[in-house]
Amino acid sequence: MIAEIYIRKMTRTIKSIWMLVVIVMLGFAQKAESKAINTLNICIAPGETRECYIYMNTAYSNLISFQMDLKLPAGLKLNTESCVLTSRVVDKEQMLFAGSVGVNTYRLVSTSFNAVPFTKEKDTLVKLSLTADETFKGGTVSLSNMTFFTTGSTAVACSNDSFTVSANPKMTGDVDFSGVINVTDAMLIVDYILDFNNVYTTGMDVNGDKVVDISDAMTVIDQIIF
Repeated sequence: MIAEIYIRKMTRTIKSIWMLVVIVMLGFAQKAESKAINTLNICIAPGETRECYIYMNTAYSNLISFQMDLKLPAGLKLNTESCVLTSRVVDKEQMLFAGSVGVNTYRLVSTSFNAVPFTKEKDTLVKLSLTADETFKGGTVSLSNMTFFTTGSTAVACSNDSFTVSANPKMTGDVDFSGVINVTDAMLIVDYILDFNNVYTTGMDVNGDKVVDISDAMTVIDQIIF
């Protein structure tokens, strides 16, 4: 009996490892250039508050300021006082200003008066705080009017972008908050570990140990194949 249980566990582990190997290989094969600005889709149940990140990938290494507009769906609110710059912005004097400029529309503005450039060419730039009221049914957050400025005052415009916010309850292992747990969720974790994608979501910490590592990807795989 003990031997049978051991064999089943070993078989399960081997299957998970092979699945993980395949996912890593797919990650290398499908690696492509990211959009200039992007985020991962998120899930906020009515009445909840969640954080998400705006991520920037660019060839420019001397950017010091930016502005962008966010259009939110009905029932979703941006908590302007809780939105902050990430550690990519190293100028301690640089602040993020966020305020309403229309119906469900907010503008984010930030600049370094000391002309200190952001670090890295790709990483998270802003952490947003969003609250859904009891009427929230899900929708799309649109990003527009996105312009960055270099130390030489050169404007760098970015194409409009968007991300989906669903109203489904969060499921453990549903990294992209799509409402289903599949290979895509495991690939997002692997991409994050391999530094193909620097966008972090709380959904990546599947086992709740406050660290995103290969065990989180294997936990997702276990949910898929068992």
